[in-house]
Amino acid sequence: MSGEDYTRSRSRKQWTDRTEGILKNIIDKLWESTTIPSVLINVPPPVVGQFILRVDVNHFDLVNGVGGTVSTMVMAESIGSWYGTVNLSVSHNLCAGGSASLGDSTLILDQQHPIVATRLEITIPANCAVGAYRVTITGVGDSITRSVPVTINVGSGIPPPGEECVSDLQCQEWYGPDFYCVDGQCRKGCGDYAIECNSDRCPPGQKCIWNAAKGMCVCFEPDFDFNCPSIIKIYRNMEGTTYATISVTSRYGFAGTITLQTQDKCQPECMRCAGYNASPSIINLGAGETKTSTFTVYGHRCPTLTTYYVEITASGGGRTKRCVIAIQVIAQSEGGIGYFRFAHPPGPGRIVKVEFFLNSARTQKFAEHTFTTYWDGYGYRSECFFFNMPSQVTYWWKATKLSPLGEAGIIYFYHCYNNICATGNWGFCSGGTGWGYEDPYYVWYSQCSCSPDPCSNPTCKCTQECGECPE
Repeated sequence: MSGEDYTRSRSRKQWTDRTEGILKNIIDKLWESTTIPSVLINVPPPVVGQFILRVDVNHFDLVNGVGGTVSTMVMAESIGSWYGTVNLSVSHNLCAGGSASLGDSTLILDQQHPIVATRLEITIPANCAVGAYRVTITGVGDSITRSVPVTINVGSGIPPPGEECVSDLQCQEWYGPDFYCVDGQCRKGCGDYAIECNSDRCPPGQKCIWNAAKGMCVCFEPDFDFNCPSIIKIYRNMEGTTYATISVTSRYGFAGTITLQTQDKCQPECMRCAGYNASPSIINLGAGETKTSTFTVYGHRCPTLTTYYVEITASGGGRTKRCVIAIQVIAQSEGGIGYFRFAHPPGPGRIVKVEFFLNSARTQKFAEHTFTTYWDGYGYRSECFFFNMPSQVTYWWKATKLSPLGEAGIIYFYHCYNNICATGNWGFCSGGTGWGYEDPYYVWYSQCSCSPDPCSNPTCKCTQECGECPE
């Protein structure tokens, strides 16, 4: 070829990387007794046009005795500018009743679509035996054949919640050899000693925790316990406030937000005579923590001896727990009732909040009531109000004058409570610190204990202040 210079080449050929010129290069180097560059001998192979076949998920763990359908994407990808049609087929050794199917059996690759995919669906019946199964997808295009496997392990998945067990053998028959019966639930083992607990051996989302009773590490799903009182008692024709505590406790490392919702169950009828709520209704629960919410029943004047039901739902972390509180309307003679009235002589319209506590530090409140004084023909007093009393002979209270500000005035009060004092059906208390200024309010502190001069009985006029008791 014109312009080519062969004077430095014993073979009279130019140096070249082309395959047909390699022998000429070697001859030149041997003649010169110099080292032969490796590139002259180890020539990179030419890129051959082809396609590859792959799946986005090639392994599934399924629960024995449950069955279901799983899916994955099958993708054909062009290599070296190969374009053409890939014909797909499926083969498998699934148990009887199992199936595997493709959304499309033909994938066409071209310049605009160098990667094309279709969905593979695999269905396993509930009675499929524990074991490992394989689904193979094969693609053929021109003279090229490619295949990719998908493994199905039946008996390695997460057991469904609520399935009770009685023995390890039962769990292993249901779910596979690594499962054990722990507290009535089939759990996967993940270590023989406490220092060997390995969460990597657990299904996704579970934690490996040492179980002393079982003597091994087992997998648990993060969870929380939800507890509430089964019964709250209120008294017929009473107005006041009753409190109860509900709690949530983290288990197995659970951490997240718990939302509480309350719902009247309307059995036997909707609870129109009383209100209720849970506060706070949103609880941020950390791992290992227990937090509480106060369930309050208030403003009740329920006229009928009956039972109402309120359902509380706690939801968080994909889990939902429920409890039902029975609110029983009972007769006053069934005990534990506080019967109260306050008086404020300066005039009507004085707004006072009174809070009742279980301890002298006044940190454990069990009831409160806010009233407005009015003229009842004898004086400026509050209405009578009632509370479900604790079963202790002494309690403490605090009155806060909310309006008008800056006026102390005079207050006197009558507290009767029954079924607690040994001296009679009713105990009576009065007295206290007198008004003290706590910016911006005036407050009054006192405590009540059983008196040697109790009210005579629940059907009398309690110190002739509140009129007849409800019953």
